[in-house]
Amino acid sequence: MSDNEEEKMTVLQRQFTALQEEMARLRENNNQIQIQQNPPANPIQNQDEPPANPLNNDEGQDNNQNPQGTNQLQLATITSYKLPPFWKNKPQLWFTQIETIFRKRNIRSERSKYDAVVEILEQYAVEEISDIIEQPVNDESYKLLKDTMIKRFSESSERQLHRLLSEVELGDKKPSQLLRQMRDLGRNQATDNLLKTKWMSLLPSHVTNVLLVAQNVDLNQQADIADKLMENSNGNVMEVETTNSQEVHSIKNPPAKQSDDRLDKLENMILELQKSVRQLRGTNKATFQENRSRSRSRPRFRSADGTCYYL
Repeated sequence: MSDNEEEKMTVLQRQFTALQEEMARLRENNNQIQIQQNPPANPIQNQDEPPANPLNNDEGQDNNQNPQGTNQLQLATITSYKLPPFWKNKPQLWFTQIETIFRKRNIRSERSKYDAVVEILEQYAVEEISDIIEQPVNDESYKLLKDTMIKRFSESSERQLHRLLSEVELGDKKPSQLLRQMRDLGRNQATDNLLKTKWMSLLPSHVTNVLLVAQNVDLNQQADIADKLMENSNGNVMEVETTNSQEVHSIKNPPAKQSDDRLDKLENMILELQKSVRQLRGTNKATFQENRSRSRSRPRFRSADGTCYYL
């Protein structure tokens, strides 16, 4: 890169940083205006919340008249809203979802939850946990069933880390989708720096070059930028080369044009940021003018003692 190009790159980097700071400031101002216009209302009880289920067995109340009938009624309440099929690749997430359904339906009986889960399991899952479901059912059966299914169907930490480092690829995913997948695999194992380095290594070079300029941007914002670059990228020739029986995607650009392309990409990003800044300025200005108009149009009257009041 020539001296002129380096100088231009430095100027563009400064513009990029300044625009990002202004966007953050404008967004904060806009949020403050919205809060002033729409103060939080007093909490109102959710009208959609179903009434408490008087048939729950786990509230510390005695209900010995017909416990079997109680469980059957609660199970009927659950099955009226069919539980989703079991996700063998995401057991923890599946239990999170169905427990949301239980709360919405006010199902608190552990036995009812146990029955509802066992009822919708397919053969492969039933066989995997046969030692659990063959035991007598009690108030601890649901927790035991849940813990066992999560343990037996979840990937080990070692397997998830191996997939993160060796198997993930961009494919037809957005960069932000790839980042979420990697975070899920590297949960509690991979540092942010490791995730960022691995993630950027899987992106096309024309995207990586721009992200390297925006080092002061957090990883989530970089993922958004990468999404836009991938959507708007054109003029690059994608070729598939086979090396050691693996497909390697590479972007072919003439060496003499790589520096110019990098500058062009950065300039395009700055134009997009400038457009966003103008839109935010317009939103704030319109909101401010609307507030002034409202304040000027307020009716007023004068009391007997001469004091002027605004309504």
